[in-house]
Amino acid sequence: MDYIKNYDMIHEKLQQIANDVGANYIDYNIVNQQTNMLTNDNFRDDAHLNDSGVQIVDEHFIHWLTENTTFFDKI
Repeated sequence: MDYIKNYDMIHEKLQQIANDVGANYIDYNIVNQQTNMLTNDNFRDDAHLNDSGVQIVDEHFIHWLTENTTFFDKI
């Protein structure tokens, strides 16, 4: 995120689009800023997660999905 000077503007625009269409939107860059769930050790390079990072994000997403949607009610 350090490379994108206007990231807040990009995030806000994507959040607005999601809100307009009634879609749930998770920006893991923002989640990580708020929670510090990922460290540099969880990245393969400056932008891509490695296996440990994917496991952390997957766990977060599964929890979020079960708490915030009716997805599993339909299975």
